[in-house]
Amino acid sequence: MSAILEVNNLKTTFHTGNGAVQAVRGVSFHLNEGEILGIVGESGSGKSVMSMSLIRLVAPTAKIEAGSILYKGKDISTYSARQLRSIRGKEIAMIFQDPMSSLNPVMTVGAQVAEMLSEHSRLSAKERKAQVIALFNRVRIPEAEKRYRQYPHELSGGMRQRVMMALALAMQPGILIADEPTTALDVTIQDQILKVMRQLQSELGTSILFITHDLAVVADLCSRVLVMYGGQIMEDASIDDIFARPLHPYTLGLMASIPSLEQEKATRLVPIPGSPPDMLNPPAGCPFAPRCPEAREICLENPAPLVDAGKGHHSRCWLLTEGARELDHPFRTVTDAMYRNRERTEDTL
Repeated sequence: MSAILEVNNLKTTFHTGNGAVQAVRGVSFHLNEGEILGIVGESGSGKSVMSMSLIRLVAPTAKIEAGSILYKGKDISTYSARQLRSIRGKEIAMIFQDPMSSLNPVMTVGAQVAEMLSEHSRLSAKERKAQVIALFNRVRIPEAEKRYRQYPHELSGGMRQRVMMALALAMQPGILIADEPTTALDVTIQDQILKVMRQLQSELGTSILFITHDLAVVADLCSRVLVMYGGQIMEDASIDDIFARPLHPYTLGLMASIPSLEQEKATRLVPIPGSPPDMLNPPAGCPFAPRCPEAREICLENPAPLVDAGKGHHSRCWLLTEGARELDHPFRTVTDAMYRNRERTEDTL
C-alpha cells in the first residue's frame, strides 16, 4: 500500500506577546491510499494545529518553522498561496468540528456547495445544482431539493455536518481531514455520520485523517492510530495492536479512563493526574514525564527516542529502551515528578 501523504519533522509555532508557543514539535507520519488514520489525544495536544498546518489554514500568528509535507510525492509546504488554493477543497478537503461557524449564515447550503464546484470545475449552473443534490443524497440528507434552498440555521446539527461532508467531498478529494466532526452531536447522530463516512470512503477510496479525543470512535472507524501529546506523536500502531498492547504510559492512561461495559458499576474511572504541559516552555525531556507514574530522571532530562516495537508499532518512551527501567527508581508519586520538573524550570529562568 503506497502513501498518499508523508509528513516529515513538521514544526508549527504561534508567536504571541508572551512568547513562542510550540504547538507542533517534529511530527512525522504517513497516510496510505484508502486508509482511515485516527489521531487521538486530549485538548491541547496539537492535533488540530497539525492538521490545519498541512494545508496552511493556521492563524496569521502561526508559522510553520520546519518540515516537509509530501502529497503524491510533491512537497506542498513549498507551494505559494495561489498554488495551495488549487489544492484546498479539490485535492485535500477538511470537515471542521462546528459546522455552524464554518458555513456562511447568509447563503443557502446548496449555494455554498455549488460555489465549491464553480471554483474547481466548468459545470453550468444547472449541472452544479444537479451535482449538489446528488451529493446531498449521497450523504443521506433527506428531501435534498428542499434542503438545497435552506440556510444553515434551518438545519439540525446533524444535517449541517452532512452538508459539510457534501462540501468536502464535492470534488472527490484524495484526502479528507475530519477534525472532530462528531464531537457536538448526540450518540445516535454520531453513529449515523460515522456510517456515512465509512461508506463514502469505501465507495470513493478517499484517504481520511480522522482527528478525535474519543478512542471508542477510533476503534470503530480507523485502521491505524497516532497518539499525540505535547505536540509530538507518542505512539503509532494499528488499531488492533494499540488496544491489545498499548506501550506508552500516556496511551495506557487514556485506556484506563475509558468506561467498559464489563466493569462493575461501582468501579471508578482512573483519570490522568496533572495538566498538559505549557507549550510556551515545554519540558526538556518527555512532555508526559511530569504526569507519568513510571517517570525516571532520564525522562525529565532528555527527549525520548521513537522505539520500534515490531509489526509497525512505534512508541516514544525511554522505558522501552534496553536497560532504561534499571537506570533509577520511579518517582514515589506524580506530584514528586512535577515538583522536580518545576525546580529544573525555575533554575533555568
